[in-house]
Amino acid sequence: MYLLYRILLGLVHFLFWCLESVAFACLFARRRYGSLWGRGEPADDFRLVADCVKHLKNVPTHVAFVLVDENVVSAQDLANVIVWSFAAGISFLTLYDHDGKIKTCEAKLMQELARRADTRILKNIVWDSLSCSNGHNDISNGNGHCNGYKNGYSSHKLRINLMSYEDGRPKIIRAAVELGLREKMGNINRDERLTVGEADEVIRAVYQSQFGSMPDPELVVWCGTTTCPAGFLPWHTSLTEFLRLQSHHGLNSSDFRTLMTSFSKCEQRLGK
Repeated sequence: MYLLYRILLGLVHFLFWCLESVAFACLFARRRYGSLWGRGEPADDFRLVADCVKHLKNVPTHVAFVLVDENVVSAQDLANVIVWSFAAGISFLTLYDHDGKIKTCEAKLMQELARRADTRILKNIVWDSLSCSNGHNDISNGNGHCNGYKNGYSSHKLRINLMSYEDGRPKIIRAAVELGLREKMGNINRDERLTVGEADEVIRAVYQSQFGSMPDPELVVWCGTTTCPAGFLPWHTSLTEFLRLQSHHGLNSSDFRTLMTSFSKCEQRLGK
């Protein structure tokens, strides 16, 4: 009987894998080959996204795309995500993968972005890794927004953060060490326990030293077949909405608009 159960379990897993593979293949074919007649010019996609968000009651300030189990990074598709995020009025966009593959192709990503966006867009996109090294100031006005329109283009700034696992739990460990040293050196006689607010202040100070006053992500998009955060910013996502895509490869503006619409329909109860 045990052997029979093992065989049935293996059969169920195999059937599930087959169905998931067929679904992924259909999605990939729709995105890749459907674009031969269904995808418009980049400027058309830009206008479609901009027109879509005008009718939404809520648009996220900070969006993160997390590549979970995708071994190959598509700079072309991530460049499209950047352009559409700018069109949607998003102020912060984080691109994350566990192993740092996105960071290694940053130059290629910038080249692909230059091919898809004109100078009026490019001058309002701030690369966090470059801004930190060149002494750029934070571009937000305190809440991440500085929107406005001029000549049909949103004049807000979009700040790009490229992250990997080393920007998640390891930084929290660093903050914990700093908290321990602070308690040992400055508060030896303190009777009260460390508060959550004090811990949060130190952790955010650690991140602000590299990424500026980056707000918590309001929307995280998982890209991959595994529903897993892959170590992405565990301290900052307690109130974050999570949506899933099977892959970022072949992502089109219709998929992006669907994500924005789905987020707008979410009931944000803020932990209540």
